Amino acid sequence: MGKAIRLLIVEDVEDDALLLVREIRTGGFEPVFKRVDSEKDLAEALKAETWDIIISDYGMPGFNGIDALRMAKNYDPDIPFFLISGEIGEEVAVRAMKEGAGDYLMKDNLKRLVPAIERELQDAQMRKARREAVKALEESENKYRLLVEDLHDVIYHTDQRGIVNYVSPVIQSLAGYDQSELIGQPFTKIIYKEDLELLTNRFEELLSGVIKPVEYRLIKKSGEPVWVRSSSKLILEGENVIGVRGVLTDISEE
Repeated sequence: MGKAIRLLIVEDVEDDALLLVREIRTGGFEPVFKRVDSEKDLAEALKAETWDIIISDYGMPGFNGIDALRMAKNYDPDIPFFLISGEIGEEVAVRAMKEGAGDYLMKDNLKRLVPAIERELQDAQMRKARREAVKALEESENKYRLLVEDLHDVIYHTDQRGIVNYVSPVIQSLAGYDQSELIGQPFTKIIYKEDLELLTNRFEELLSGVIKPVEYRLIKKSGEPVWVRSSSKLILEGENVIGVRGVLTDISEE
């Protein structure tokens, strides 16, 4: 029993469609297939079911393979699509590949069909896995962002030079700055001048592996100082320090 695939054939000649099915079965697949031969029927088939492969003839009455390709890619950009023709010029072939066709083949030479299907199914699976991984990462980042924005403390990240690459929105209620005013700026920009040496010494301790909170003053946007307690740790890439991640807690009322 061959590997099952769902195959949509866009072809106005039934015998040619059955020839494709036989070729695919010979190559080790067991296609569950449907044949359509009009724009309307293709649209209905795309809406009604999910397909693993679409194979389309190029020339049909009032409809062609490029039209079918565009419709298919509008429904699912990742679906493998093959263009088959009895006669196809180089210009049409190039156009089809640019539009997203996985391959194009001649009806009188289908030897490449099964290897092309195997390749495209594998590529489609990889694209799906990448898309799902990106979606999972985005969802994870959104959850992290929402968690951070709900905290009363300020979360910040800097690079190895001390340039702020992230600060949570709570910085506005703590010190009056909008996030955009600090991202890309040196973290020392908002440190009370008399406390800069303290922070420099603390960073040296951090580099040597000493992790402990430190208290110092930030300069509010209004110019007033505000006492904070900072807990921070190094961000490492292998053995290299690429930044600092920290938490600022308002202790002005303590």
